[in-house]
Amino acid sequence: MYSGRPNPTFEIGVDVEATLLQHYSEHSAEYLTAHSDQPQALGFRGIIIEPNRATNERFAAARNFAGPVYLPASMLESLELFDQHPEVAKSMLASVLGSPLARFAAVGTGGTATVASPCASAPVYNPAPWNVSPTIALNNCYNYATDTMNNLFAQPGRGSGIMYTLFSCADVGAGAVRDGLIAMASAIVCPPAGILVALVISPVPGSEDFHWYRMGSDGYWTHKPGATAATNLDNSGSTITDPRTADRGNYTTFCGFYQVGPGTITIG
Repeated sequence: MYSGRPNPTFEIGVDVEATLLQHYSEHSAEYLTAHSDQPQALGFRGIIIEPNRATNERFAAARNFAGPVYLPASMLESLELFDQHPEVAKSMLASVLGSPLARFAAVGTGGTATVASPCASAPVYNPAPWNVSPTIALNNCYNYATDTMNNLFAQPGRGSGIMYTLFSCADVGAGAVRDGLIAMASAIVCPPAGILVALVISPVPGSEDFHWYRMGSDGYWTHKPGATAATNLDNSGSTITDPRTADRGNYTTFCGFYQVGPGTITIG
């Protein structure tokens, strides 16, 4: 769901567990396909169902449930959980997700199609190290943009001691500057050293968040949406030559460009 801040969690009761297990047994093939094809995009993509220590054996024995399992948004309508347990829908969708599912539908301009200019100081696009377990789940867009694989699901300002408090360009950007990033002019210019990155914000009530992109050595931009895989595509499946015009889903507010390094940065 989120790219910058950690995703919310929701613990269900035993009665709801039975509904989930029944749905899984009836749609196991769809679950397996969805889990292997999780979208690499911004915005609400679905929910992850994972047994805790107390229920793990019961899940595995009852329906051969091999959690964690990804339940995409497209399958939520077939899940009678919300019909049978309306209190779960109210809690999960209102408290955890913050607003109806429709508000998380991707919105954007449709991506870019122009040719990018190479940038010698930027890193080569190599998503493989970022897309393996447990690294993929422990590093977010800020880790990826700053090329800092420290497994801390980094937050702007936390490493330097004062984390952002508002999901605004000014507050998140100031946190990044405290970490050592340098605010740049509003134009794509390859720095002589370091990495050029870009900050965007999701202003949608209930899903406020931040997201970062970084320029690669080929001039194209890549990113890592939260705990999902790093990718070189936007929400429309297009390569990214300019994050300002890319399809960013709900992250409609473009904040600006920043430079990572060549000095010391503190990402935590």
